[in-house]
Amino acid sequence: MSENNYIQKSFQEFQQQDANKNLGVNIQLAEHLLKDCFDVLISLDLRPLLIFGSLLGCYRENGLINHDLDMDIGVIGKDEMLKIKDAIDSGEFSKKGIMAIPKRCFSLVRDGFYIDIYPFLQEGDHYVSQLGYPHYKLHQEDFPLQTIDFLDRKFYTIKDIEKYLVKRYGKNWKTPIANKGAKG
Repeated sequence: MSENNYIQKSFQEFQQQDANKNLGVNIQLAEHLLKDCFDVLISLDLRPLLIFGSLLGCYRENGLINHDLDMDIGVIGKDEMLKIKDAIDSGEFSKKGIMAIPKRCFSLVRDGFYIDIYPFLQEGDHYVSQLGYPHYKLHQEDFPLQTIDFLDRKFYTIKDIEKYLVKRYGKNWKTPIANKGAKG
């Protein structure tokens, strides 16, 4: 692990001092972070999934949500998880100025914005997040994946987006509510 590929703060310090310092001011910085992460993941032959608040913003607002605290991408499989870890350690992300957060290596930061990459591993008939939120799951009904155009990229995402958004955010998912996180 190269220390040059990680910020020198804990996740809590980053959130308190740096996170979202540009939120609402320059959402383009967040969009560029998402696109650059997507591009690195694609270069690794991965299939990044747009999930949680990033999918909600894409689908409901055709953009990122101004008050959202992070961006969310999923990947499925152990090999995919290892490829991301290797790419972080070898500097593939840091070439684009994107740094990992220590002890939380699937959270990446740049310009005061951060993106969580949720690796999902299969457990029985569903997939469970390995990012410390085991209640975040993908189910068989979420497959097969589809593609969705967002920020000049083709992201993979859940089969039935509206059903997924109702499950995660409730029946009023079309109404913006600041700081309402996804349900498991």
